[in-house]
Amino acid sequence: LPIYLEEPMGLLDEIKAEDRGVSCRFRAVRDLLGADDAADLNRAINSPVSTAAIQRALKARGLAVSESGIRRHRRGECSCAAKS
Repeated sequence: LPIYLEEPMGLLDEIKAEDRGVSCRFRAVRDLLGADDAADLNRAINSPVSTAAIQRALKARGLAVSESGIRRHRRGECSCAAKS
């Protein structure tokens, strides 16, 4: 039998330890914007504006964030949720 210096973790504990959260590309892009544009983007993300429209507007400004990254942020599945 193996000798453990510490009590071995259960599977759920190991999974939680590995879950570092999905970093938020949306936040990184928003942080590049000026205050007014960042406020506009926050209003858009919290409105019924489509994810595709937000992504296209950011892309037109040369800012790369995928629709899936925007959706993750909207659903609270990114690292921003951990900071709340």
